[in-house]
Amino acid sequence: MNSVNLFDDERNNCDDCKNEKRLQFSQSLFKLSKSQKSKMKEVYILIKFTAVNIFLTTT
Repeated sequence: MNSVNLFDDERNNCDDCKNEKRLQFSQSLFKLSKSQKSKMKEVYILIKFTAVNIFLTTT
C-alpha cells in the first residue's frame, strides 16, 4: 500500500481522493479472512455492549 500524507490538504479535500480511500478501505476489509471478520464482529459487539452498560450506569 502506498502511504498517504494526511497533512496534504489538497489531496484530502477532493472528493475523488476520499472515494479512493473508501474504496481502498472496503477492499482491504473484503480481503480479510472469515475468522478475522468474525473476530472483528465480536470486538464490535463487545465495545457496543460496554458502551450501553456505561450509558445505563451513568443515567
